[in-house]
Amino acid sequence: MRPRSIGFAAGATVSLLLLAGCGQQAQVQPGSAGPPTAQPPPAETSQQLAERWADGYCGAVAGIVDTLARMPTVDPSTPQTATRSASSLLGSVAGGLDRAVANLGGLDPSPVPGGDEARRTAVETFGGIRDRANAAKTKLDRAQPGSADSRQAIAQAGAVLDEVGRINLLAGFDGSPELRAASRTAPRCHQLTSDSATPSLGGGPPA
Repeated sequence: MRPRSIGFAAGATVSLLLLAGCGQQAQVQPGSAGPPTAQPPPAETSQQLAERWADGYCGAVAGIVDTLARMPTVDPSTPQTATRSASSLLGSVAGGLDRAVANLGGLDPSPVPGGDEARRTAVETFGGIRDRANAAKTKLDRAQPGSADSRQAIAQAGAVLDEVGRINLLAGFDGSPELRAASRTAPRCHQLTSDSATPSLGGGPPA
């Protein structure tokens, strides 16, 4: 009986040692490779930063082009329809300019010289035309169709549309070599400049 008892004790000891070994962490030998460390992404170059900012700028002002493409035309068939359609057109123009001003205001500070100045100039230009469009619309809405005031307001509306047609959407980039270069590679700037070297609104909307 004793040998059997000794064998049981020895087997139990071996089992305990095995269980104890399972709970221990593996020892890392000196010089062995540890887990790979994640490498940080490479920092953007100044050219990439300028391109990203210019792309956002172009996206902000491109809405003006979309607005002009969708806005109504003036229906001169009667004084009443001329007044209503001109008022609707002015409201569309003012809304598009207002959205562009808001979008430009949401841009981060420019990473290159000249960008913030270009944005300020654009906001002042677009905001001024927007205010004149709203003033002409208010005057037109208050005037009696066919009256002298109505005709004067319609003429004022035409002057506003002429201003819109002369807008150079990227005029502020002329003073920044970095932004000029970025505008040639930024996707949304390329859309504005693909048809013309000067990204203007052409001859304005149809009258």
